[in-house]
Amino acid sequence: MKLHILKHLLFFLIISYSFSACKTVQNPVQQTSQPSNLEASKLITFQIKSLKAIDLQEDMTFSDEVMMTYSMTILNEKSQIIQVVNGSWGVEKMKKNQEISGNVFKSLNMNVPPKSKVVIALALTEVEDYKKAMKLVTDINSFGGLAKIPVEMLEMAEAETPLAVVLLCLKAGEISLKAAEYFDKDDLLGTHKYELSPENIKKLKTPINNTETFQNQKLMDSYEYILNYEIRVK
Repeated sequence: MKLHILKHLLFFLIISYSFSACKTVQNPVQQTSQPSNLEASKLITFQIKSLKAIDLQEDMTFSDEVMMTYSMTILNEKSQIIQVVNGSWGVEKMKKNQEISGNVFKSLNMNVPPKSKVVIALALTEVEDYKKAMKLVTDINSFGGLAKIPVEMLEMAEAETPLAVVLLCLKAGEISLKAAEYFDKDDLLGTHKYELSPENIKKLKTPINNTETFQNQKLMDSYEYILNYEIRVK
């Protein structure tokens, strides 16, 4: 009888020890399982605040039909494209001294990994073919702006100008309209590019508010537009 009791006690002690040992091994793993890259990532937001027409290109009609196409791209340490997002606004008739502001401009948002660079580019155009321009705007915004093809297939090094960056990002989104052909036929009023280095992204605490002027002072083809935008890092 005593031998039977001793066997049960020995079995209980073995099970208790095994359970305690498993808990001891698991605890350190749970404490170190949090991914550091996720904690260090930054949310970048690009928001166009306003666009004002100071002087129009079309003096005969007293209004310009314009649209804005813009993009944000993340590059890794090797300057390879990680992710692309596009946005578009228009087509809008603008009169002299008219200002467009508020939430009509779609914001671009991206989570940027550590040690990554961000390139923001945009193009303002006067529309000649209304139907094609509206199709381009619809195509960009209906897909949410995100790239559809593997972006590593694209080379940012080839895109030296702001317009080239915009066209590259539209290519990543597989926009059905041939964007390069569209921009060739319409009047390009201005382009702009802004870059955020990994150091800028890491240190930036307050929003960046920039003003960009697009203008041409030729007698027969003068115009002036003022763009305001904001970049936030969280």
